[in-house]
Amino acid sequence: MSVAIDLSGKRVLVVGGSAGIGRGTALAAAGAGAAITVVGRSEEKLKEVVVTAGTGTAIVADVTEPDRCSQLVAEAVDAMGASTR
Repeated sequence: MSVAIDLSGKRVLVVGGSAGIGRGTALAAAGAGAAITVVGRSEEKLKEVVVTAGTGTAIVADVTEPDRCSQLVAEAVDAMGASTR
């Protein structure tokens, strides 16, 4: 089964994006036209996701650290742009 969706002009932040479901979500979102930022602990795996997607930003972070979560959101906004809503 496949779902056709157009995410052109949308921004997607995927936490846990270096492997498994997160990686698949990031690749699918990029394939549907979204700007993506992937977050995880493995810089090497995150870089591979961005290269495979052909676009995106990788942020190395451990989301069990509350202060780091605030920082990574700010980094993602810088990378993908703020919402205009």
